[in-house]
Amino acid sequence: MARPRKFDETIVLEAAMNCFWAQGFEQTSVRELAERMGITGASLYNAFGDKRSLYRQAFVHYLAQTVRDRVARLERLPPALAIRTFFDEIIARSVDDEQRRGCMLVNAALELEPYDPEFQRLIVEEMMFIEAFFCRCVTAGQKDSSIIGTRRADEVAKLLLSVLLGIRVLARSRPQREVLEGAANGVLALLGCPDFETRPWVTGPALSQRRVAIVSSAGLVVRGENPFRGRDPDYRAIPSTIAARDLQPHLDQFRSNRVPGGLERRLSA
Repeated sequence: MARPRKFDETIVLEAAMNCFWAQGFEQTSVRELAERMGITGASLYNAFGDKRSLYRQAFVHYLAQTVRDRVARLERLPPALAIRTFFDEIIARSVDDEQRRGCMLVNAALELEPYDPEFQRLIVEEMMFIEAFFCRCVTAGQKDSSIIGTRRADEVAKLLLSVLLGIRVLARSRPQREVLEGAANGVLALLGCPDFETRPWVTGPALSQRRVAIVSSAGLVVRGENPFRGRDPDYRAIPSTIAARDLQPHLDQFRSNRVPGGLERRLSA
């Protein structure tokens, strides 16, 4: 009978993921992995197999925590905002990445994909997953006119993916926010989205250029609508046809962006 494991597999897998993420596959030794995971080498092999098998499991764990989770959250937003928020989050992560680890997906593509067919398949599938998300957003945005429809949605999705990967590589050597935002502004302009000079929570383009009002989770809602709760998405969409008098805050202070009438500025409740 197999002996029960005396460690939490999720915790030790997280430790392995962070080790591989910071140093890459080749530069990470089994001894270092075991030390970082807090288990013996024998326990590592028994639970996860060899180093390559462990890397694969750590890589899949990374994708579930980052890419898959982000897409699941942002799918609930209006399409143009979903794309903008995707880039906003990636840039924020890159700026805050003090270790310059970058994106484990991009790192794996550069280190393993050229000579490892299995990882090539995993990486291609994940990039196609991101591209499909962008394509759905662009298709929906062109349909509701929140995204400019001058180019085919699949072409725009490929461009968005290319810019995203470029930003992740650029951030390894130039992680300054203005550099990364500048790299994103061109593709956002192609979509008709506000660029990063118009940061969330501040006044942006004229209302005539906007179709949807977006407010923060600080609590601005339409009267009679349920207030924000702890697990709600960070943003809530309010059509620009809603009058200012029909909006109300649920917390002491809120900050707004793209809101109608006299509310197009930072307000206090």
